[in-house]
Amino acid sequence: LKIGHNTLINLAKVAKKPLPAPINNLGNIYYKGVISQQNNTYTARGDLNTNAGSARLAASMHGKNLRGTVITPGFNIGELLANPDFGKVVAKIAVDGSTDLTRISAKGDVFSFFYKGYTYKNIHVDGLLQHDAFNGEIAIDDPNGKLEVSGKASNISAFINKKGVLSANININADNVNLHKLQLSDALGDRDISFNSQINGHYSSVDNLNGTLQVSSFFMKGEGQDINIDHLNAKASSGVLMKSLDVTSELGEIHLNGQYTYSSLPQSITNILSHYLPSVIRQKPSYQLTRSKNNYVFSFRMDDTKLLNTLFKTSLTSHYPISIAGKVNDQAHTITMDASAPSLTYDGHKLRHVSLSVDTHPEGLLINLFGERAGAQGPHVIVKAKGSIANDKVASDIAFQMPGSTVLHGNINTLAAFSHHHGALQTDLHFNPSKITVDTITLQLQPSDLSYYHNNLSIDHFEISNRNQHIVVNGQTSGNPEDSLMVTLKDIDVPYILDIVNFHSVDFSGIASGTASIHSVFSHPQANATLTVRDFTFQEGDMGTLQAKVNYKEQEGKINIDAKADAGADSYTDIKGYVDIKNSYINLPIYAHGTHLYFLKSFCGSFMSDINAQAEGWCKVVGPLDDINLEGDMIANGPIHIKPIGVTYTLKDCHVRLIPNEITFATDTVYDPKGNIGIVTGGLHHNSLTHLTYDINVEAHNLLSYYFPRHTSKETFWGVVYGTGNCDIKGGPGETTMNVELEPEKNTFITYNAATAGDVGTNNFIHWISTPVDSNTVLIPETGNPSSVTASATTHTPSDANNNNSFADIPSNLHINFLLKTNPNLTLGVLLDEATGDNITLNGSGILRATYYNKGAFQLFGNYNVDHGLYSLTIQNIIKKQFSFQPGSTIAFGGDPFNAALNLKGIYTINSVPLSDLGLGNSFAHNNTKVNCLLNIEGTPAAPTVSFDLDLPTLSSDAQQMVRSILNSEQEMNNQVLYLLAVGRFYPQSNNNSNMAQKDLGPSQTSLAMQSLLSGTISQQINTDLSNLVNNRNWNFGANIATGNEGFSNAEYEGLLSGSMHNNRLLFNGQFGYRNNVAKNSSSFIGDFDIRYLLFPSGNV
Repeated sequence: LKIGHNTLINLAKVAKKPLPAPINNLGNIYYKGVISQQNNTYTARGDLNTNAGSARLAASMHGKNLRGTVITPGFNIGELLANPDFGKVVAKIAVDGSTDLTRISAKGDVFSFFYKGYTYKNIHVDGLLQHDAFNGEIAIDDPNGKLEVSGKASNISAFINKKGVLSANININADNVNLHKLQLSDALGDRDISFNSQINGHYSSVDNLNGTLQVSSFFMKGEGQDINIDHLNAKASSGVLMKSLDVTSELGEIHLNGQYTYSSLPQSITNILSHYLPSVIRQKPSYQLTRSKNNYVFSFRMDDTKLLNTLFKTSLTSHYPISIAGKVNDQAHTITMDASAPSLTYDGHKLRHVSLSVDTHPEGLLINLFGERAGAQGPHVIVKAKGSIANDKVASDIAFQMPGSTVLHGNINTLAAFSHHHGALQTDLHFNPSKITVDTITLQLQPSDLSYYHNNLSIDHFEISNRNQHIVVNGQTSGNPEDSLMVTLKDIDVPYILDIVNFHSVDFSGIASGTASIHSVFSHPQANATLTVRDFTFQEGDMGTLQAKVNYKEQEGKINIDAKADAGADSYTDIKGYVDIKNSYINLPIYAHGTHLYFLKSFCGSFMSDINAQAEGWCKVVGPLDDINLEGDMIANGPIHIKPIGVTYTLKDCHVRLIPNEITFATDTVYDPKGNIGIVTGGLHHNSLTHLTYDINVEAHNLLSYYFPRHTSKETFWGVVYGTGNCDIKGGPGETTMNVELEPEKNTFITYNAATAGDVGTNNFIHWISTPVDSNTVLIPETGNPSSVTASATTHTPSDANNNNSFADIPSNLHINFLLKTNPNLTLGVLLDEATGDNITLNGSGILRATYYNKGAFQLFGNYNVDHGLYSLTIQNIIKKQFSFQPGSTIAFGGDPFNAALNLKGIYTINSVPLSDLGLGNSFAHNNTKVNCLLNIEGTPAAPTVSFDLDLPTLSSDAQQMVRSILNSEQEMNNQVLYLLAVGRFYPQSNNNSNMAQKDLGPSQTSLAMQSLLSGTISQQINTDLSNLVNNRNWNFGANIATGNEGFSNAEYEGLLSGSMHNNRLLFNGQFGYRNNVAKNSSSFIGDFDIRYLLFPSGNV
C-alpha cells in the first residue's frame, strides 16, 4: 500500500475535514504486509515506512479485543508531533486491550529515546490500565542513573477532566541518578542521588493534597561533598476549614497549620510588610484574591545545614538547632515571629546568640534583634536593636559594643521615612542625639539629616564630636560635578579609626586633622583630602608630623598620595606614589632623609632595643596588590642595642639593597664600642613579602660579641667575649640554624654560676661535714673517722643546666653548631659559692665542637687543655685559699658536658711550715720547709672524685721519706692537707714523745695554731687588697706571713710576684722577704726569682 502525501490531502478535501497534523507530518506512507480475516479475527502484519521513520507492525482484533506488537528501529517522534524537543525512538512494545479503551496493557522496552538534547537508554514499561486505574511499573537503566516507578493510580480520567481526585500508591526508587547529566534539572548540580520512597495519598491540585511521603536511604554524592539522610517523612492534609503539613527528618522539622494555599505562602509575609511599608514593598495585584484566606501558624527547626549549603552554595554552619516559629494573619495584617540561632558560622564569620522577634501592635510592627559577632576575622561586635515600622517609617534604636584593647560602645537613634520622588524611592534619615564611647572618650552624635533618592545624596551637618575633636560631613553629591560632600576632621585619634575599619596589618598612630571633598559619588567619583597627623608613629616608632595630600579620580582609578613625615633635626620622609584600584596595583616610592628606624623595635623588639639608627635612600612598595614586592637602595647609620648579648653596635654607612624577593646586605660594617668591626653579608629572601627566609653571615674581627660584665641575681652566665671568626645564620619560619666558628681574643671571660641560692657552699668540690670536738681540732674534721673528710660535688644534670635557658619558650626550632678555637685569652670561670666568692678560673686551649637545640640536649665534644687556672675556696666560711691549676690538666668532652672526663691538678704552696709539729726529732725542731699542697680532681662534673697529696721540694729524699712514713694513709694525708690549708701548720702527732717534750718547752699547740691562723688571715687580707688595687689578670701580687714553732717570735714575712707577657709566653715568678728569730737575735733577707720563656713546638721563639 502506497499513499502519497498529496493523496492524503485530496482525501481530506473529499471528506471535507482537515488532515490531522500528525498524519500530515508523516508525509508519504508506504505499507507492505498482509491483512487477513478468519473467524471474525482480523490480522495484519507488515512494515510501515514514512518520512518520520519505519516500524514493523503485527496486530489482531477479535471483537473488542485488540492485540499487537510494534517494533521500530528508529522513528522520529519530533517530526510526527512537529516538536523539536523530541527525536528518534527505538522500541519494541506489545499491547493488549479493548477497542473501547476500558482495558489496555503494555509491555516492552524503549531502547533509546531522544528528548531535549539527551538520548535516554533502556526504558522498560510493564503496566495495565483498567477501570480508570493504572497498575504497573516504568523503569529506566541509563548510564547516568537507574530509576524505578511502580504502583497504582486510580480515578485517572476524572482527575484529567478535573472532576475527581487522583488516588495514588506509588514507589519510586533511584540509584545514582544524575539529574544534571540527564538534563532534567540543575538544582542539585553535578551530583548523583539514590533513595527509596513511597507516596500514598489523594490529589486534585497543589492546594488540595492529602497523603504521605516517606523517603529512606537518601544519599547524594559529588562536587566534593556527600550527604546522607536516613529518613524523611512528610504528611499533608486538607480539610474544609484547616490544612496541615508536617515534615520531619534528621535535618530538621517543618510544621504548618491553618488556612492557606501553598501557592500564596511566599507572598503572605510580603503582603503584611507591604501594609506597613507600602513605598518599599509593593504588593502584587493578583495576591489580593487569596490574601484573606491565609491565617496559619508555622514552626521550623534546622538541625543540620549541609543540604542547605549544597542546594544554595552557601557556607553556613550551625552548632545548635536554628528555630523559627510564628503566626500570620493576612486579613488582620498581623505577624508574630520568633527566631533564634545560638551559634552560627557564615563565610568564616562567627555569630552567636542571634535572636529576632517580630510582633504586631496597634502602633505598628515591633522588632527586636540581638546578635554577637566574634572570631579572628574582623572585630568583635555585640548589637542589640529595637525598632517600630508603620506608615512608611522605621524608628530604630541600635546599641552596639566592640570589646577589645580599645572598647567602643554606644547608641544610635534614627528615624527613617520612605516615599516616592518622581517615581523613585526616597529615603529620609534623621539622626537623633546619640552617644558613642571610644575607650574613655564619649563622642556625641549631633542631630542631623540625610536624604537619598536615585543617585542623589544630601547630608545636613552630620557631626560626631568630643569637645575639640570632631568629624563633620556636609553637602550634596549627585551627577552634577559641582556638587560635593565636605568632610572635616579635627584631632581624631588614628588608632580609633583603624579599629573601626578593622585595619591592623600594620600599626599607625597619631592625631589627625584636615579636610576632604567628595564629588560625583554615583557617576564618576572624585575625592581630595589634605591631612595633618601630629605625633605620627609607624609600628610605635615616632615619625614626627605627617602632612599628606590624597586624591582619587574614577577615570584614572588611582589613589594618588603625596606625603611628608617631618621628625625635625634634618630627619624627614617623603612618600609619593599611587594605589591603582582598577588594576589592583601599587607603586609607592618612599624617600628617607635621616629617617629614624624606631619602628624596627616592633618587628625586632625581642632582641633589639635603643634603636637610634637613621636611614638615607629610597624604598618602593610596588606590584599587584596580591603580589606586592619591594625595591630600594638605602644607607643606615647609628647605634642599635642587641639585648640577648648586651652589646650596642653602631652601623656606619651600611648598604641595604632591596630587589624583588630579596633584601641584601653587601659587606656592611658594624662597630662595637671599642671600634672593633664585624662585616655583615647575605640577605633576607621572601616570596612577595611572604615565606620569609634568611641567609646572613657575620665576619667578626676582635668583635665584642657578649657583654654582661657583672653578675646579676637572674643570670646563670655572665662575662665579656671578644672574638674573631664567622657566624652563619640561616632559616625561615619556625626554623633557624646558626653555625658559629669563633676564636676568643684578649680580655675575654665567661663565668658560670653553679651556686644554688639559699644553699651556701653546696657546689664546692670540698664539703666540710664533721663537727669539731675540741680546741685543737676546731679547724679540721675529727681524726680517725674515714668518712669525716669527703671530696664531692653537687650533682648536676643536663636539665639543671638548661633551667635558665632563654630559648626554652621559643615555639620555633633553633639549632646552633659551635666550633670554638679556645686559647688562653678566654678565662672560663665557675662561681661555686655566692656568699664566700669561691670560684674556679681556667685558661687553656683546645678545639671544641658543640651543638645546641632549644628543644633537645646540649652536646659538647673535644679536649680542653688547661694552661693555667685558679681554684679559690673558703675553709669553714673563714679561711680563703687559692689553688693554682697546673699545665697538663685536661677536660675531655664527649657529648653531655656533665659526663666530661676531668683531670685537673692544682697546687697551693705554703712557703714556710715548721716540721716540729710532726715530731721527727730534735734535728727538725727548728726547721721550716716549703710545702706544696696538691689537689687532684678526676671523675666527671656530675660525680667528681677529689684526692690530696703533699710535695716537699726543699727537703731531702730521706727527710721526705720520714714525713711520708708518718702520713702513711689516705685519711692521714687528707687530714694533714686540710689542716695545712686551714692553719698553715702540720697537725701535731700527739703520740710522739719528742713532740710532747717540745710541747713543754714552748708555746702550746693551740696558741701556735691560733698565731698561724692569724698570720694566714693577715696574709689573706693583704693579698685581697693588692688584687683589688692592681686589677690586672696578667699580674698577681701577694704577701705571706708565716709563724715558726715559736709563733710570731720566729716568723717569716714574704712578698710574692707572678705575671706573664707576650701572649703568656714570658713568665715571671719571684718571692722576697725577711726572716726574724727573736730567740737567736738574728734576722736575714730572703730572695728567689725565676724567669721563663716558653718556646713554640717547632723551637721558634
